Amino acid sequence: MALSESLAWNACNFCQKRKRSCDRLLPSCSTCTARGIVCDYSMMKRSTPFPPGYFLDNAVFQAYQSSLPTAEVVLAGTALDAISISESVLHEYFQRIHWWMPVISKLRIYGEFRKRPNVETKLQIAAMKVLLWHPPADGDADPRTRTYNIVKNSVIEAVSAGALTLPLLQAQLLLAIYELGHAIYPTAYLTIGACSRYGLALGIDLSLQPESLSHVISQMELEEQRRTWWAIVILDRHIQLGNQRRPLSTPDPSADSVLPCDDAAFDEGVLPTSAFTVSSSPAIEMGMLARMSQAGFLLGRVYRHNQNKPTDPSDHEDEFWQLDRTIRSLLNLSYVEGEVRRMAVCGQTDLCFSALIALHDHQSLRTDEAYVDTVLSYLKPILDLMSWDSNIFINGTMVRVEDASPLLLTWPYQAARIYNRLPEEYEETLVSPMKQMKEKLKVMSRRWKAADAYLQLLELRETTRA
Repeated sequence: MALSESLAWNACNFCQKRKRSCDRLLPSCSTCTARGIVCDYSMMKRSTPFPPGYFLDNAVFQAYQSSLPTAEVVLAGTALDAISISESVLHEYFQRIHWWMPVISKLRIYGEFRKRPNVETKLQIAAMKVLLWHPPADGDADPRTRTYNIVKNSVIEAVSAGALTLPLLQAQLLLAIYELGHAIYPTAYLTIGACSRYGLALGIDLSLQPESLSHVISQMELEEQRRTWWAIVILDRHIQLGNQRRPLSTPDPSADSVLPCDDAAFDEGVLPTSAFTVSSSPAIEMGMLARMSQAGFLLGRVYRHNQNKPTDPSDHEDEFWQLDRTIRSLLNLSYVEGEVRRMAVCGQTDLCFSALIALHDHQSLRTDEAYVDTVLSYLKPILDLMSWDSNIFINGTMVRVEDASPLLLTWPYQAARIYNRLPEEYEETLVSPMKQMKEKLKVMSRRWKAADAYLQLLELRETTRA
């Protein structure tokens, strides 16, 4: 089933105003053609105005209305009609993307698509199509493709029209991942910030609370909200790795914040009766996204630790080693899961690597021998693991590069950056791992253009050192 390129996404203005059935033919519907009038699909509005009281006085709004009214957003058809979306897009998305970022409900979106999807769902599927794009073999294509630009602008228009829905937030989230993976800056950074504000406006941050909204929406809806918010929290912390002094756009979760449930249970729509929280000990039963959420939380804690000026050096050091132990424990579990479930090591591994490097090497410009030796003594086992993981992608033994997460781009660059700063006496032993990290980035550049940007930064560092 496909939404044909020969049909507009919405009824024309003439048919809408007269509440007529519109066949949505392009360039003109049958009614307008028969009447000899101009057929206009360019309307962009909500069918009912957004209630300003939701923001002006939310307490009164909740007391008298309790929830936002459902309203159809009518989207300008012209440019967006050129994008054909079909069930094959969903199939490919859930095969290649969903396994490393399982936030969208299969049951919901397939059900909505097979009925008559609204504009927000269509935009969500169009964003999936954008995320599935990868560079051609020659590697020269600009990721700011026509499809990306059309979907990006249409999402902005839908938000401006007053749409405040989970599918539209998820469309923005998918675009943020695409921008991050292809180094579309500063847009990627700004889109993640926009996702945060939009999610807060939607109230899905409350889904992390132990007793949240379950009396208003179904457990399945609540779980999808929770997973979406955690994904935003993760991306917000990941994108700060290049400049850890910037403030986060999402608040830190608390120790009792609820984690996503097991990923397979979410896909099947059969949710467990009990839930893990941030403070729960890492366990295989949690599911990949739950542990990735824990890793994102710990990365945020590392940022706070590095930024805080200690009033008690002893307490500050205790926190340092507690973070080190907790992150290493979560990292070890990732490898246990890789053996038990025979699945590729994924996003939580990158976040754990990044958190340990941020913790032990937060003065990353220092090159004095005493500092570098201390850093290396703690990070050498981690660098060895990074080197081992690189073989997964270079040899393609566990996951195809076409199916890999862009979150996996950071650690080969971070490892190579540390190797590059080591004194000359280490140089002979570092030729092989340094080459391996560069090769990992070259392989990943077949999927994500940001890998090329990291390689250019490494060349710049090597030139500066020389």
